[in-house]
Amino acid sequence: MASELPEGVDRAAVMSHVTSIQIIGQLINMTAEYMRAPEGSGEEEVQEQMLSDTLEVVCNMPENIVGNALLALLSLIVEVSDPKDVQEWFDHQQHKISEAMGTEEENGRPGQG
Repeated sequence: MASELPEGVDRAAVMSHVTSIQIIGQLINMTAEYMRAPEGSGEEEVQEQMLSDTLEVVCNMPENIVGNALLALLSLIVEVSDPKDVQEWFDHQQHKISEAMGTEEENGRPGQG
């Protein structure tokens, strides 16, 4: 016996959400494998290539699928992450970018100094 969907929700919407969850789940798992591989190892190279190949496939999917997957990923981050931790991650990335570009951070933006 199939359960009924809530009013205003059709099967296509549910299947779209399922697809989004599958895509982000796969990308999260692949990213974790890549990040856990020893730096400079053959394993890291293999994981990076697999992730890159998968991202290329995802980016070539129809816009609505990619958009829904991105929205699901952002929803996940907002739902389970501490906003302070997320901001610290962005701050750390900004610092790394500034160092790589040889610029000073000014007004909270790399490349302005």
